[in-house]
Amino acid sequence: MSTINTIITPSKVYMMTDAATYDMRTGVLKSIAPKAFRIGNINAAFSSRGPDVVNILLEKYFDALPAKSYDDLRRNYINKAADEIDAIVNAYMGGRRYEVVIAGWSDERDAGEVLAWQTTGKWEHLPVGKIGVFFDGILTCGTEPEKFAGIEKAEDFCPIKHGVPAIEYARRISDDLSLGELPEQVMGYAIGGYIQLTTVTRRGVTREIIHEWPDVVGEKIDPFAHDVIEGVAA
Repeated sequence: MSTINTIITPSKVYMMTDAATYDMRTGVLKSIAPKAFRIGNINAAFSSRGPDVVNILLEKYFDALPAKSYDDLRRNYINKAADEIDAIVNAYMGGRRYEVVIAGWSDERDAGEVLAWQTTGKWEHLPVGKIGVFFDGILTCGTEPEKFAGIEKAEDFCPIKHGVPAIEYARRISDDLSLGELPEQVMGYAIGGYIQLTTVTRRGVTREIIHEWPDVVGEKIDPFAHDVIEGVAA
């Protein structure tokens, strides 16, 4: 699986994601592409971990919603959306495990929020089968939370100074790429391509690439093959 990290500050919500999609049977990189997307024209963005089809389904579903704001989405649409996406995944993919994270700006509260849920109990801080609402702090999936431990206050968070090293560390941890869904483990590395920073504020949503890796489509991710940023040892 890949990585999604959200940081709620008083003026914005950061979402940091990687860009790798790989074959869970072999660990070979299939594509390098964005994983975080704006929801329609509202001040919100989403990403998911797990089968890449979940992101495709969510993008099509959200594009068709008549939600006029993030608050409208949270209040009137998100529970139905989660149930319907889960029903599709269960029907056609046998209940594959995944996580969904939404960063949004509440006009009613004039503050950032995060919605998140998972289909299994892998992450203790995420609810299973229901949507959790988070109003502050740092929420990580695929990156060790303690790697953000040096940040005393969320408003002090710097994507380059704090976020990139934390994701670099996570990139170097081998995991079962089959997510336990195959008879034997497929050990390898899942975080790659580049780090995309999506920023949600009261003014809108922006996306930019802030760090890149020399990963090659058609090959396995090897985080030890090249020099990396200062402070992350090989």
